[in-house]
Parts: sequence; structure tokens; C-alpha cells
Amino acid sequence: MGREENIVVRCPACDRHVTGKPHGHYDFRPEEYSPEHVRHTLLACPECSRPFVVKQNGMDEFDKYVGESYVSWEFPVVIYPGDPQAMDPSVPENIANSYLEARRVYRDASGPTAAAIMCRRTLEGICDHFGAEGGNLVRKLDSLNKEGIIDKKIHQWANDVLRALGNNAAHDVDTVISRQDAEDALEFTKAIVEYLFVFEEAFRQFTERRKKSDEPSPLPT
Repeated sequence: MGREENIVVRCPACDRHVTGKPHGHYDFRPEEYSPEHVRHTLLACPECSRPFVVKQNGMDEFDKYVGESYVSWEFPVVIYPGDPQAMDPSVPENIANSYLEARRVYRDASGPTAAAIMCRRTLEGICDHFGAEGGNLVRKLDSLNKEGIIDKKIHQWANDVLRALGNNAAHDVDTVISRQDAEDALEFTKAIVEYLFVFEEAFRQFTERRKKSDEPSPLPT
């Protein structure tokens, strides 16, 4: 199987950067004689002892100075278990990226103020996605509420938690955003995103299935 090297990656169970020692890997080529490789490696987290699997794509390379071939591997990506915080594919990419950046700066850099600002930016992205009218975020949120895109409760969450908190973080240098406030902002942001995109898409698919099941079967010819 070749030499196994320690892999630095974030454990999906305890959410910490760790250096895991591989417990076996499997390499294959997607196509015969292809220079491309794919490697799956089983790792155990040294912090929480949970197992997980990472995937790496690789490419054949040749070192002309030593006259040897080798495989150049890309950064590992955890494929099992899945990231419980990852965004559903139904979420628009720009909105998902803003939310995930908010989570990363809070988690990796311990930056509650930056996280609050990115949550507010996620909210701005949602307003733009739905074509909300208004010259500022307050009016845009009012527009979404008036159009029935968000209900009264979501409107209150967005205004009282995300808009106000993000606005203070961005414009008031004396404001201190606590970790608890940042955590609340992240949770409310995720809830709003899932309500508007994930549940909406699930409901759309449900109604489509119901519509098809209610259609009369064609008469035999």
C-alpha cells in the first residue's frame, strides 16, 4: 500500500485540528493508465479517538532531479462522517459561503465580532437573493416580511439578533461581541437559511411527488 504519513485535518467529531495516524488506506485510479489517483484513508482522532475517513485526489509527477516518479496529493477532505454543520445543496452558493465563513472565523480564529459581521452579510445575501426592496437592511427585511417570504417570527429574529448585532460589530469600535452572542447569531442564521431554502425545497419536492401520485394512470391501449 505504500508508506502511510500522518495527516493534519479537522476531526468531524470533536471539531479540532489534529494530526491523525492512518490505520490503512486504499488507492485506485479512476481510469486505467490515468495519471490521476484517488486515496481513501482511515484515521483515528488522537483527541477523541473517533474514526473518520478522508479522501485525497492525486496526480502522477516526475522529479527530474532524482529521476523518480511520485504521486502529488491534494489536501485531504473528510468524507465520513459528514460535517453536521455543512450547508444543504439547496442553499445558494454565495449565502452558504458567507455563513460558513462566519462559522470558520468564530471557530478557527475565535473571532466573535467577525462572526457577527459575517452573519449580517449572510442576511444581506438572503435579501438580495429574494430581490428585497429598500435602501438599508431594515427596509429590506420589512420588504421580505410584507411579501410573505419571511414571517413575523423570522423578521424579529433577523432584526433583533442578526441585523442589530452585526451592525454594532461593524460600526461601533467600542462594542464587545461575546462568544455567546456570536453563537446565538450563528444558530439563528443557520435556522433562517434552512427555513428559507432547505425546508422550502423539501416542501416543493413533496408537493411535486403528491401531484404526480394524484395524476390518473393512463388507460391501457
